[in-house]
Amino acid sequence: MSIHDFEILAGSVRRRNFTRADKEAIVSETLHGDTSVTDVARRHEIDRSLVYRWRREFGVVENGGSRLGFVPVKVTPSDLPEGCTARSHPLSAT
Repeated sequence: MSIHDFEILAGSVRRRNFTRADKEAIVSETLHGDTSVTDVARRHEIDRSLVYRWRREFGVVENGGSRLGFVPVKVTPSDLPEGCTARSHPLSAT
């Protein structure tokens, strides 16, 4: 058996109240590519789930690290005869 030290908070332990400006400043720190949400949360001594909630409230969209944008496409005429679909063409059957 081991003994662990722990602290019991009693009395009037108040929640921290963040203004909208505080929340915006913290969320904006997470938008820089060189820092993570976890690092920002630790620096401000808050839980990272709270930072993620604020990000959702401010409309920050996660994209999984992928870049969004247009992909160049080149459209070429088909080699199939007029009115013939790929399904009905004998060479395209597999």
